[in-house]
Amino acid sequence: MKKIFIFLDGKTVQADQNVLDSLMPGVMNHQGVFETMLVYKGSIFVLEEHLSRLKRGLKVYGFKSPYAFKAIKSYLCKMIEKNHLVHGRMRLSIWEEKKKMHIAIVGQNISPLSEKDYQQGFKVILSEERRVRTKFSHIKSLDYKVFRRAFLAAKECGYDEALLLNNRREVVEGAITNIFFIQNGVVLTPAVRCGCLNGITRNIVLRLARADGMSCQMMHGQMEPLLKAEEVFVTNSFLGIMSVTHIGQKKIG
Repeated sequence: MKKIFIFLDGKTVQADQNVLDSLMPGVMNHQGVFETMLVYKGSIFVLEEHLSRLKRGLKVYGFKSPYAFKAIKSYLCKMIEKNHLVHGRMRLSIWEEKKKMHIAIVGQNISPLSEKDYQQGFKVILSEERRVRTKFSHIKSLDYKVFRRAFLAAKECGYDEALLLNNRREVVEGAITNIFFIQNGVVLTPAVRCGCLNGITRNIVLRLARADGMSCQMMHGQMEPLLKAEEVFVTNSFLGIMSVTHIGQKKIG
C-alpha cells in the first residue's frame, strides 16, 4: 500500500498500514472521540455539523481539544491537499493518553459506490453483540470494540452490515450506520434514548422527510414487528442512504 500523509500531534507524517490500523476506532485503547467525514469533490461535506458533534463529545468526556477548531479546519484542508483527496473519507480523532490530549487526522481517497451497488442494496444480519446504553452512546466515542466485532463478524458471514439490539432487545443501530424503517408511510428510526448514535446523516434524512410532509417517529421497537416494514434503509456520512434488501434470511418489501 502506498503511504499516505496524516496529521499526528502537530506534525504531518507519512503513515504505513500498521500506523493507520493502530489509529482505528475499536483498535485504540483510549478514551476520546472521533468523526468520520465524507470528502466530496475535494471538500468535507457538512463539516460544521461534524465539528459541533465532536465538541459535544469532548464536553461529555470533560476533555479539551489540543488545538483551536479554526486551526483544526486548516489541518483538515492541508490533509486534503497533501493526499490529493477528491472523494473519500476523513477521520478526525481526539483522545487522552497518559493525561495528555492527542489528535490525529487521517484521510484517504476511496472510490464512491456505483449505481449498481445502490441498486443491489445491503444485506444485514442481526448481531449477537449488544449495544449497552451509556452517557457516551449518542457521540462518536473511540470505545468502538463492540461495533468492530459486530461488523467483522457480519462480513465473515457474507453480509454488508450488522444490526445491534440493546439489553431490552430494542433495535438500536447498525455497526457503522443508523437504520430507518418505513411502515404505513411513517418513517421510523430508533430513538437516541435506545442507545444509538445521533448520526449526522440520520438528522439530515429526518429534516428532509419532515420538509417533504412525511411523518417521522423516534421509536423503541423490537425486531420482529419491524421485519414487516415496506422499506428499510441505513445511513452514514460515506454511504449516504443505502437500501436494505434482507435482514438475515428475511427479504424486505
